Amino acid sequence: MPCHRTHRALLALPLLAASLAAQQIESFHFDLTTLGGQRIQQSQFEHSVLLVDFWGTWCGPCVSAVPALQRMYAKYKHHGLEIVGFAYENAPPEQAAAQLREFAAARGLTYPLALGTPAEKAQVPGFRGYPTLLFFGRGLQFRKLDVGFGPEFERELERWIRVELGLDAPAPEGDPAAGGDERRPAPPDAFDEPDDTPEPLPAGVIFKPGDGDVGFAFEEDDVDGQTLRFADLRGAPVVLALTSTWDPEAVHTSELLQALHRDYSERGVHVIAASLELARDRQRKVAAIAKFREEHGLRYRLFPAGLAFQKKIHLFTGVPLLLVFDGDGTLVLRENGASDEIAAKVRAAVDAALPKDGG
Repeated sequence: MPCHRTHRALLALPLLAASLAAQQIESFHFDLTTLGGQRIQQSQFEHSVLLVDFWGTWCGPCVSAVPALQRMYAKYKHHGLEIVGFAYENAPPEQAAAQLREFAAARGLTYPLALGTPAEKAQVPGFRGYPTLLFFGRGLQFRKLDVGFGPEFERELERWIRVELGLDAPAPEGDPAAGGDERRPAPPDAFDEPDDTPEPLPAGVIFKPGDGDVGFAFEEDDVDGQTLRFADLRGAPVVLALTSTWDPEAVHTSELLQALHRDYSERGVHVIAASLELARDRQRKVAAIAKFREEHGLRYRLFPAGLAFQKKIHLFTGVPLLLVFDGDGTLVLRENGASDEIAAKVRAAVDAALPKDGG
C-alpha cells in the first residue's frame, strides 16, 4: 500500500478533502489495545472531536505528519480533541509493537497508539494509502477523509480542529476563502510557525502537565468501599500512582508504593493507587485489585479507576504514572515508570514536601 505525499496541486487539505467528498463512512468501529495496555473503543470518544490516523513508521509522509498531530493533541486535548493512531507495520505483532514503542518514545508521542488490523482498514471505502486520516465531529459524526501529507497539513488541520471544538466560528456558507465546505481561515500570520503552546485550560476539566498545578480533584470509593476524597488529604504530601494489576510493571510499582507507605505513613504521607483494570464491571475490577493486594501484602489504599479518571490526567500516556502533591495539593512531581531513578525522585519530592518540623 503506497504512502502519499500530496501533489503540489493538492497540497491544501480542503482540496484533497473535496476530491474525497463522495467517500462517506456511516459508522466506524474499533476495539483495540493500545501500546500502554488500555482497551479503546469508538464509544469512548463519542463526546470528543476525533482524528483517526492510519499510518506506519516505514512511511515517510506518515512520519512527517506525526509531529503536527502531537502538537495538536498537546494543544487541544483539554478542549475535547482526541487522536488515535492505528499503525500498520511490516513485522510480526510483537516486533511491530516494540518498533512502535521505540518510535513513540523517541518522539514524545502521547496520543493513543495501537497496532491496526484489517478490520479497521476495511471500513474505509477504497482505502488508498498512508497516511489516511478520518475526521469525526462530536457524536462520532463523520466529517471527511484525507489522504497524504503536504506543507499545508498542519495549517488546515488546526483550522478544522478549532471550528469543530467551537473555538472559532465557521466561515459563511459558500465563502470561497474557506474552500466551499471548509471553515474560516485564521489570520495569515497565525500559523507561520508551529505553535505548541497549549490553549488556556478550561476550569475544572483536567490539570496541567508538569509541576505547580493545583487543579486536581477526585472522589472515589476504594476497594473496601470507603469514600476517598482528594480534598480530605490536604495538609500532608500525597503519592498517587496510576497503575494496574496486569501490566508488566504492576508488581514493581506495588513494591515501590509499599516501601513508600512503610517509610512515610507515620509521617502523615498518603500513598494511594488508582488501578486501571481491563474489566468494565466495577465488581470484577474490585475483585482483581483485592486479590492482587492480598497476594502482595499491600497496605496502602487502592481504588479502581476508569476512562473518566484517566481524562483528569493531561497527556496521559500509560501506566505506571507517579504523581506527588505537597500538603497544599500542588503537583510537585510527575514521572512515568517505577525505576530506581524514579523512586529516588519520588522520595526526594516527598521529603521536600514534608513540613520542616516533620522530623
